[in-house]
Amino acid sequence: MLRIATLLLGLGLWACNNPVPLEPSLSSRTGTAPTGSNCAGCHAYPVGGVNHQFHLMHADSLKTGNGPITCLDCHCKTLVERDQTIFDSIYAIGGGKSVSAYDSASSAGFRSAVGSGQYNLIRVDTLVHHRPVPLPGPADRVTFLQEWMTGVDHLNGIMDVKFDPANSDPARYNSKTAVFDPVMETCSAVACHVHSTPYRWPAPSKGLTGLNVNASLK
Repeated sequence: MLRIATLLLGLGLWACNNPVPLEPSLSSRTGTAPTGSNCAGCHAYPVGGVNHQFHLMHADSLKTGNGPITCLDCHCKTLVERDQTIFDSIYAIGGGKSVSAYDSASSAGFRSAVGSGQYNLIRVDTLVHHRPVPLPGPADRVTFLQEWMTGVDHLNGIMDVKFDPANSDPARYNSKTAVFDPVMETCSAVACHVHSTPYRWPAPSKGLTGLNVNASLK
């Protein structure tokens, strides 16, 4: 028994001093940065259709909701997101009216009025937006629409439409939260739409007409 124990101890010490070598590919290194992911590698990007084009490229920023519209707003479970705190300076412009620096920062007239003291700062609002995480890509690939890091739900094989909680406004819609009807292709109780009834772009392939497509955003 003593000889067997001594043999096992010797084998154990040999194994510790002589680890099993790794496969070469597991320890290989590269001198250049990886190419990175590409949304268009799996599907068209930007995604086609008038709905996506309008919301992602032509709609104004929705400061009081969730900031500039991104894929996250309607597909919140498929993207990686981080909270972003934004400080918005509110200025009095006379006549009992005020203006938001967040909304007017690109205006030369606004910047001039603030710089000259024509507008007076009255308060600073703290806004919390849920923002997607930018997807790093190769330096030689330039896209006019930002790509975003996706989460595990992006690979479940289902076209999930789940509104970010920031886009729900139960107080305006009798305690109802934002929801999408995939059969009728309508959005209801979405905070960024001014009307109280369902909203839909026309869907000719399904014989569905548009609903409340005019003045649909705040």
